[in-house]
Amino acid sequence: MYRPFRVNKNIVAIIALSLTSIVMILALGYYEIHVLGNYEVALKCLNRLDDKQSLVEEITNDSQHILQRLMEDVSFDADEISEIKSRDLKITLNMVTLSKSNKTEAEEEAYKALDEAIKDLGTALMPMLLRNDHEALSIEGYHLILRNIMRSVHRYEKILDAQVDTVHNQIAAYFPVAHGNIGFTTLGISFLMLILTAIAIFYTRRYNFKIYDMAHRDKDSGLFTRQYFNEVVDDILAKSSDLRGYALIDIATINEVDGTLGAEVGDQLIADIGSRLSQTELGHEISGRLGGCVFIFLTKPFNSIEALNSDLERIFTLLKQPFVIKGYNITIDLNIGVSIYPMNHLKATALEQMSGNVLHLSKKTGLNRIDYYDDNIKDSISSNIEMSFKLSKALKDGDFYVEYQAIKHRHDSQIVVYEALIRWLDDGVVIPP
Repeated sequence: MYRPFRVNKNIVAIIALSLTSIVMILALGYYEIHVLGNYEVALKCLNRLDDKQSLVEEITNDSQHILQRLMEDVSFDADEISEIKSRDLKITLNMVTLSKSNKTEAEEEAYKALDEAIKDLGTALMPMLLRNDHEALSIEGYHLILRNIMRSVHRYEKILDAQVDTVHNQIAAYFPVAHGNIGFTTLGISFLMLILTAIAIFYTRRYNFKIYDMAHRDKDSGLFTRQYFNEVVDDILAKSSDLRGYALIDIATINEVDGTLGAEVGDQLIADIGSRLSQTELGHEISGRLGGCVFIFLTKPFNSIEALNSDLERIFTLLKQPFVIKGYNITIDLNIGVSIYPMNHLKATALEQMSGNVLHLSKKTGLNRIDYYDDNIKDSISSNIEMSFKLSKALKDGDFYVEYQAIKHRHDSQIVVYEALIRWLDDGVVIPP
């Protein structure tokens, strides 16, 4: 019966969750690489600006101290001169460090102005450092140098403060609430991905079970397919040497039901037969559908033919009970062919063939029978197969010919008619009628 294609909701859910997980992974990767990367860059930039501010502050303090000492009307002893030299050297080193740092264009101009003011301070220090003459410049001259230094420092600090504010704004743009939210955001995204992954695994496993059933179960009866049935049977038989019956059931009524009551009723009959064969209390281990009108099952271990007969009769009786489908009471006719493990064979496929041979001969004998495989059946089947092969070959080779036999009237022995008889010449020998 035709069945339209339907989109499986589980497949759609798995695809949607998989795509969502991929998007989340890409988002997290972007978050880690872009946002956190920019945050680290901003922090490093902020640290460099802090270092520059510290250098400018030290230069300012040392310059103020030196100029204030120069403007005092006193002589310097050796210790004071040594201190001034030390501060002057410190200013020089800090200026060198500041010159080597990366600077913006505006910062570069402010640095040059500060450097010029510091050079003026160095020029003013030369007489004092050489001959302790701190009166080489007037008080106004020292005040002018100090004002130039402070003006340059103020300009430089203003530029640095603006850069610090810009970096803080960048950090605030990435982390509006607080800078410490990195771990919580990452943890939240990871937790969400974990939940999505768990849901995807759940639906995937659920769908895999459905795929497994679709691959190993007959869609109409719900029983195992022939191939999987024999695989399971081989596995069962390999683990035990107990006697078991391998049975085939031919339901003669199915084709008749399809033809008279419709395919829908026939399909429901197959489903109901599968449902009855699935009952565990029947005394069989596993059941399946061979295809068409034929079902299969493997009995549980038995100790005698009587016990096997009892199990088979129980299944036979259950299947003979009427099926009620769409208001129709349907009683089926069936035949059961049985082979026995390990007496007849050790493999499931061979047992299936033997049970099929029994079923074939049983149907010729009559309906509603249970028959067992034996060597006579094998000989009969082999003989039939051999004869069928010979007949086909004889027909192909033209070994058949016609003989005519006269039929006479019994009163006067006059020929009334001729009877045409087919004769078979097999290897030079005429096969007798």
